[in-house]
This record gives sequence, structure tokens and C-alpha cells, in this order.
Amino acid sequence: MYLPAFNVEFAHPSREAGAAFVPCPALVVLDDILCEQEEWTVGKDNCVRLGGQMLQLPTGIAITTSRPR
Repeated sequence: MYLPAFNVEFAHPSREAGAAFVPCPALVVLDDILCEQEEWTVGKDNCVRLGGQMLQLPTGIAITTSRPR
């Protein structure tokens, strides 16, 4: 319901015909730009600290973990 109402209020035709997409330059490695990797330590209470916040991971989902070293 929200999206159709939003589109009615704010959608408008483009000024120019055609797609706005442009090809990615060949020298750009998207895997380096679009991938962010973090190393987390999951506590026994299923929580991790990220950016100064404590986040609790949902139970019942597959989470790849390793044993403490």
C-alpha cells in the first residue's frame, strides 16, 4: 500500500528518453568496491559488537563460526 501511494504522489516522467545506466569502466573491479568484510567474534549469548553497537544474531539460522584459537 505504501509504495503505490508514494508513486502516485512523487513519480514523474523522465526529461529524456532511454536508460540512465552507464557501463562500468573495465579497470574498475566491482568486487573490491561492493564487498565489505568484517571479522566478528560471536559471544556465547549470540551477540557481536559492530561499530560500537551490540547486535544479537537471530537464533535458528545458519551462521558460520570457527572455534576459539
